[in-house]
Amino acid sequence: MKFIAWPTIVFITLQLLTASSLFAQQSEFDRANELFEEQQIEEALSLYRSIEEDQQLSGKLFYNMGLSAIHLDSLGLAKYYFMRATQYPEMRHEALDAVNYVNNRFNRRSAVLPKLPWERFFEWLGAVFGPVWMMAMGLVLINLGIAGILTSWFTHPTSSLFRKAGNSLACLGLLLMCTSIYLQYLENRYDTGVMIRNDTVVHEQPDAGSSAISTAYEGYTLTVDNNRSEPEENWAYIRLENGMYGWIERKAIKTF
Repeated sequence: MKFIAWPTIVFITLQLLTASSLFAQQSEFDRANELFEEQQIEEALSLYRSIEEDQQLSGKLFYNMGLSAIHLDSLGLAKYYFMRATQYPEMRHEALDAVNYVNNRFNRRSAVLPKLPWERFFEWLGAVFGPVWMMAMGLVLINLGIAGILTSWFTHPTSSLFRKAGNSLACLGLLLMCTSIYLQYLENRYDTGVMIRNDTVVHEQPDAGSSAISTAYEGYTLTVDNNRSEPEENWAYIRLENGMYGWIERKAIKTF
């Protein structure tokens, strides 16, 4: 009986600790909402940020952080939080409307170079399916393909049909796995960044004394190359929406 009781006690204890932790987090979120309603915006945003630091992330959290940033007249920061909120299905519609609202309030808007078709395709795959799902489906199809090929060895009248079906499924599964690996590579290498300063210079090199390539303004959306940026602690190598590349100070942007 002792060997049965102890695992049960441990399980119940863990459940109680988890429940109390979730209750405390919800309590903090509710308190932050109360501060926001009382127009204590800085205090509310500070509490929202502490929840974010604890990795208790949600669409509602980022959406409320965006609203707080608007009240503090920090539109670049608001856009960043609203874009984070779009990653959560339950808040995607409201967050997209909020992003459009913020974009219309910026004095300067970046020229946008249309993305190449293959870039849009992989972006869509990543948003709709994701690398994990594609990897799982690839493994399933490869196993089904192998099963079809093995079945063809023992079913002589229909061996050709099973072999072709098995080869097709295996090839499709391999394609999905390769696509999954590429999507994971893109996710690891590139981040999305948002300018939160009023303006900052984009340099040719990671050096404030190097030649200026362009100027980025608050609310500009950037693509950050993590591989190129990694050796530089205070600089990020970016691609502007107009297609220009250069270096920008890390503290001028927020990335995700």
